[in-house]
Amino acid sequence: GLLLAGSIAGLFAAFPSAIVGAMMFLVGIELVKFAGDRSFNKDLIPFVATAGVSIATNMAWGFLAGCALHHGMVLVLSKNRIK
Repeated sequence: GLLLAGSIAGLFAAFPSAIVGAMMFLVGIELVKFAGDRSFNKDLIPFVATAGVSIATNMAWGFLAGCALHHGMVLVLSKNRIK
């Protein structure tokens, strides 16, 4: 995605936006299918944060928020185990 962003944008421009939107919607559904059969636990908190921030702002901020939350949780949980 970082190296071929220009060529991918040109490829998407060749298709009508409705088709590109439908393809992205279906790919998104396929990528989050695993979340449907999971019970709520601490591992889903960064996932929800990533999705929420990505929807509210953009994917880069969502990724950073999810990573920060994950590493913060690992740090807090590791300190709790030491005590």
